[in-house]
Amino acid sequence: MDPTARMLLEVTYEALENAGLPVDDLIGSNTSCYVGWFTRDFHEMLMPCSSNLVGLHLACQGLRSGESKIAIVSGANLILSPDLAIFLSNLHMLSKEGLSRSFADGTTGYRRGEGIATVILKPLKDAIRDQDNIRAVIRGTGVNQGGHTTGITLPNSDAQSELIKSTYRTAGLDFSDTGYFEAPDTRTAAGDPLELAAVANNLGSVQRPGNSLLVGSVKSNIGHLGGAAGLAGVIKCILMA
Repeated sequence: MDPTARMLLEVTYEALENAGLPVDDLIGSNTSCYVGWFTRDFHEMLMPCSSNLVGLHLACQGLRSGESKIAIVSGANLILSPDLAIFLSNLHMLSKEGLSRSFADGTTGYRRGEGIATVILKPLKDAIRDQDNIRAVIRGTGVNQGGHTTGITLPNSDAQSELIKSTYRTAGLDFSDTGYFEAPDTRTAAGDPLELAAVANNLGSVQRPGNSLLVGSVKSNIGHLGGAAGLAGVIKCILMA
């Protein structure tokens, strides 16, 4: 068995166990599964390191529409071949120091990391009824696309700004409610300022007096997990709460 697939199964079992959901109870149930990979996706979303978060968004949509009662969302990144590292190195995206130093001056790129991340989702009313272990509540999700940019690897600050606004509207939240933002922070000299500008223009300008917006990235701790990077950030925020 492929090592990534094996570890995905192991971590998914652990996540179900942590959620208090016996595996046998899922047999015959209406359960959906979304798995994000950096280089390929079972659902053919083809969105490299954002595929796991798009999977999270689709899972939430499926739960809201009643298409499924439980959703398993996973992301995976194991370094089993040098091919991708060579490709990224040729693009000058990897750190020469072998470190991911979020928002630090003089960094030369990011460090790749390995990891598997899995979260189990249920409608809140069902989780309360079943007395499940509720770690966090997802108020809203959203997806946008970058459109035309000056480079294929560059984000679109305007598109990200619109995504932040639309997602907050969906969630029924005010910008000033946010005290912490988990940033992608891929350590690209051109991309990171554009992404942080979208955050600053929306969230940073409306903070209440004495309530500063904190910004961080789990990549400084564990590196860039590729297809599991987004979920790693989600899990970090849950652990911080």
